[in-house]
Amino acid sequence: MSSLPTSLLLQYHFTDLGAFIPYVGACINYTIFGNRQNFPALGNGVQVDQSSVGFVAQIGGDYMLDKNWDLNIDLKYATVSTNVTAVSGGANLGKLTLNSFMPAVGLSNKF
Repeated sequence: MSSLPTSLLLQYHFTDLGAFIPYVGACINYTIFGNRQNFPALGNGVQVDQSSVGFVAQIGGDYMLDKNWDLNIDLKYATVSTNVTAVSGGANLGKLTLNSFMPAVGLSNKF
């Protein structure tokens, strides 16, 4: 199984703290599952729903290295949950929850 988690976040940036600019964010996460019938952890003969909508939250900060360059560090938490069903017959076998933390580090140049 493969997944493509897409998140839309509304952020609030705290200013007037000098070179460090912390922020928080929250909104929704939409995940699309590909190859939904090939999930070895659940066994053969099962599949998951095509997509999931959940919550995402973020905390992070930018550190301005100079007027053009900044270093970004953040941590996101996303909730992902999908139904698991039998391929033959379609019986509901329960829910699969894939809540995860996603750390990120980036370098930005403003030109």
